[in-house]
Amino acid sequence: MENQFSRKLAGAIVILAVLLLMPTSVSAQDSGSPYSVYVDDELVQFDTPPIADRNHLLVEFRSIFELLGYQVEWDARTNTAYGFNHEQHIAFPIGQAVAIVNGEVKTLPVHTRVVNGRTMIPLRFVSEEAGYEVVWDESASSVYIKSGFADTEGFSVASTISLNGYVQLNGTVNERVRMVRLDIMNIDVPSETRKIYLEPMDGQIDALVPLPYGKGMYTMRIFTSNGTDRYGAFRLADTIKVVYPENTDLIVVPLNEDQHRYKVMMRLSPETEQAVLKITKLDREAHMKINLQDIDSQGIYEEEVYLAFGPGVYDVKLFEWYGGNQQIKSTTFTHEGNAGIELDKEQTDNSLLHVRGIVSPDMQWMWIQYANMTNSLIRHAFVPVVDGKVNQPLHLNLGEGQYLIKIEFGQDGPYNTGYVTSETFYADNLDTRNRYLIPSETVQSGERSIIELVSRITEGLSSDKDRSLAIHDWVATHIALDAAKYLADEEQDETAVAVLTDRVTSGKGFARLNAALHRAAGIPAKIVSGEVLIGDTWVDHTWNEVYLDGQWVIQDTARDAGIWDLDHGVFVPELSHVYFNPAVELFTSDHKKVIDLAE
Repeated sequence: MENQFSRKLAGAIVILAVLLLMPTSVSAQDSGSPYSVYVDDELVQFDTPPIADRNHLLVEFRSIFELLGYQVEWDARTNTAYGFNHEQHIAFPIGQAVAIVNGEVKTLPVHTRVVNGRTMIPLRFVSEEAGYEVVWDESASSVYIKSGFADTEGFSVASTISLNGYVQLNGTVNERVRMVRLDIMNIDVPSETRKIYLEPMDGQIDALVPLPYGKGMYTMRIFTSNGTDRYGAFRLADTIKVVYPENTDLIVVPLNEDQHRYKVMMRLSPETEQAVLKITKLDREAHMKINLQDIDSQGIYEEEVYLAFGPGVYDVKLFEWYGGNQQIKSTTFTHEGNAGIELDKEQTDNSLLHVRGIVSPDMQWMWIQYANMTNSLIRHAFVPVVDGKVNQPLHLNLGEGQYLIKIEFGQDGPYNTGYVTSETFYADNLDTRNRYLIPSETVQSGERSIIELVSRITEGLSSDKDRSLAIHDWVATHIALDAAKYLADEEQDETAVAVLTDRVTSGKGFARLNAALHRAAGIPAKIVSGEVLIGDTWVDHTWNEVYLDGQWVIQDTARDAGIWDLDHGVFVPELSHVYFNPAVELFTSDHKKVIDLAE
């Protein structure tokens, strides 16, 4: 009893923290839901998706309670839903903020209700009364319910690959378990479930289990019961996935420790010289591509993959090349995991979107390409990824129009070309502002630190030229150049905010910070790329063009910040105004413009 109370208390504490992070809107979610619910890492399929009411998530009563081992009933006369097992009898009167547990009235945080014919109850109750730990993952808008009462010490299959339509199941249960139920489902045929009942012998399960619905990916849910009634209360103990492959030369094997990971087993042709594995999500422009390495040994090649394009049907292709010929092997399978990224909206009037979600924790960098298909402008940006969690603003700063946004993830970078996954989104930007006033990933003119600084710098100044000069002088006198890195062509991809914080740059940071401060002041500013002459050597360089008095004027705060000693690799701070709106003849004598950067 004490152990059970401790688990309930722990669950209640966890859910209380969960509720503080829940969204506060109410949503009917007629065609879907931003929230996913997992029981022991298995995605729950609802007829009516979860909905949020203030700080509380409501879920479909029947789906959750049946998975947790309760029998459920509905009394139409009293408009009440019931759930019961060997230990509890719970009643939910519809339209009331109460539940009756073993005869005792309990207060619920929100009213129960019926949505699309389904009883919806607050998830908090699952923790406080059913004794389960509930964990909220804000980045993925997902809830994970962990059953702390599993009656089993473990189940396993001899192999997660079946070549004959059967799998060998073994398990150990404790002495209270009298019956084990297997719910077997081919993921491609979700409407069909085969139930198989087993009785443990001396606490052991040893059975040859059929896969009855043909070839494909199977989910086998394992339930245990302390009784012998097949229609009694069962509790979910484990979930195992296995595959009955259609193509034995190309097998996608589920890794049960992580529902998003698979092992792809490929039988390469003996003469293969080069091979590429490509996995494509069929209902969206998303794929991953892996160049197979060290294939000289031939035979069976294995590659572990993490799928982060959401649930659905995936096409797997193995491309092999030898002697100028190409061979393609293929298979398809259905994936249930919800990891992936999504745009928060498909239209914006302020040039700003967000992409959020979860990708493989192995991914370290995100590459974003923006293409305005209306005016044919293109730019790209690199963004680091931490722990596989993505919550990134997207700056559509190439003007008004329809955008194609391609997002790729890779393990190396940011400039490494080995990006593994690629996904394409489309969005409309209705913002008609001058695009050189809009922030980007590297020119963060909307950040508070930038806005507050430019307000102090330009206080009391009325003309754009005076304010621009004040910004130029501040950047030139407060930011130092790391001359050794600059001259060694080791420029870092520094953002304006990073340069402001560190007060040092390896080169490009001068132009980015100067542009960010001007844009925050309402003065359009470009970043320009080209070359600068230092001594007798032309080196890569960036500077600005700022819109003043109806024309674009040049500013090179890096050169105005001091003297560059190429021979000794040092930078000597010394403010000048040589490159603040210089004469064209002077500027072109030691600068060569190549392109306006779309930052």
